[in-house]
Amino acid sequence: MDANIDDEVREIVAGELGVDVSRITLDTAAGEFKAWDSVRMVMILAAVQSHFGVQFPDEDLFDLVTVSALADEVRKVSAAK
Repeated sequence: MDANIDDEVREIVAGELGVDVSRITLDTAAGEFKAWDSVRMVMILAAVQSHFGVQFPDEDLFDLVTVSALADEVRKVSAAK
């Protein structure tokens, strides 16, 4: 399931940025794409939370700057349910 979460988060990020998923890796970070600005970050966070049915704690939001960090947060929050 972990790889599936990684892939799904990659797909969400790619969709929000309007790029092919092949350009998104787990190491892809905010700022690597011009379109990944603060507004797009909010949209990415909302899309990830909605897709997985989770709510990220406010105190963690500023740390979620890579695809890997987003996927890890999904796993962490899902495990705490």
